[in-house]
Amino acid sequence: MTVWYGVGSLVRFGHACACARSCASSRASTRASSSFHDVSSVGKPQVTDRQEVAATRWLALDTLSYRDAKGNDRKWDMVRRTTRNENADADAVAIFTKMYKEGEPVRTIVVRQFRPPLNCHTIELPAGLLDAGETASEAALRELKEETGYTAVVEHVSPPLSLSAGLTDECIRLVTCTVDLDAAVNADPKQALDDTESIEVSVVAVKDLRGFLDKASERGDVVFAGLYHQTV
Repeated sequence: MTVWYGVGSLVRFGHACACARSCASSRASTRASSSFHDVSSVGKPQVTDRQEVAATRWLALDTLSYRDAKGNDRKWDMVRRTTRNENADADAVAIFTKMYKEGEPVRTIVVRQFRPPLNCHTIELPAGLLDAGETASEAALRELKEETGYTAVVEHVSPPLSLSAGLTDECIRLVTCTVDLDAAVNADPKQALDDTESIEVSVVAVKDLRGFLDKASERGDVVFAGLYHQTV
């Protein structure tokens, strides 16, 4: 289901809070206990060990041992996805669209779906996990087509971005795409959802996005932080 909202002029969107590539490299090097750094020099915090506490098909709970900048040995509990592909620096992609139609203002796509961990609906960007062997661009185009029915062109791919660094090492790449609404392929978009998915698609004028998100929050939906940040 696609819902269209308002009109307005394009405002400049930056990217959600980015973490440096060096952070992603450091995180990747600590995923296996056999590749931890030498921590002989005090002053550089480092993870020294990782112990898996429990795991399901999708998630694992680990207890980390690490040495802080003062040389103190400490513990930290974290959650990680078990689905990250080998040598990958991100778990998933999120897609920010810029939708163009001749003579009309630019719009973007947001999706609404029920998220059990929050026990409510959320307003998010289209998103999904990377399949094995997929690039971020390939995953973004696939997920956008499946969730919204729209065909797009990739404009930019971000570095890995952290979502909740105190809880998890999960990272995404934010993929900016353009959608030509005058193209025949986008005249009648149809979703191709899995049986477990129920996603409402909204096409929103960029200048109206802040108001749209505020109204969604007022009715009890939780808004994806990176999306709301772009409207501030």
